[in-house]
Amino acid sequence: MKKILIVMSLLLAVTQARAGDCKGVKERVDPFSNKAEKTAQFTIGGMFTKWTIEMEQKEGAATMRWGIAAQGEFNQKLDIGTKLLLRLEDGTILTLGTIEASTPVTQAVSGGGAVNVFSVYYLKFALSEETLGALSKSVVTDVKIDVPGLKIKNPTLKGRQMEKIKDVSSCFLNK
Repeated sequence: MKKILIVMSLLLAVTQARAGDCKGVKERVDPFSNKAEKTAQFTIGGMFTKWTIEMEQKEGAATMRWGIAAQGEFNQKLDIGTKLLLRLEDGTILTLGTIEASTPVTQAVSGGGAVNVFSVYYLKFALSEETLGALSKSVVTDVKIDVPGLKIKNPTLKGRQMEKIKDVSSCFLNK
């Protein structure tokens, strides 16, 4: 009985360690193509600068899509190649360029008797193995959108929020 408990404990520990590698990552098989997909979604920032990040891996190709909310009405279209700068904890600065153009979606949100206007840009980036490798080794500490003539306030990054990019990137590398 004691041996069975030891074996079960070891098996559980190995299973939990393996699951920890891909925590927050959903795996599924596309019912139409029968291809495996991995996806993850999380939010960073606070009340007025809340951004969403979606990461996806299909057929070995990885992408990251940022939903960037900014208070106010913005009408400027962002072209392919718009830059997202990521500063990593180890001092590395990654520069990612969008692979699709983005037109803002503007919404009026009411609450507590006030109406706030927000615009959201959806920026999509391809992630190379080299970029995934850098993201899997060091946490993102700062973010900047580089758009001439447009000032978008960056969210305040809280420690654990950005660790998710590191975890998901590591999971994507372990195909």
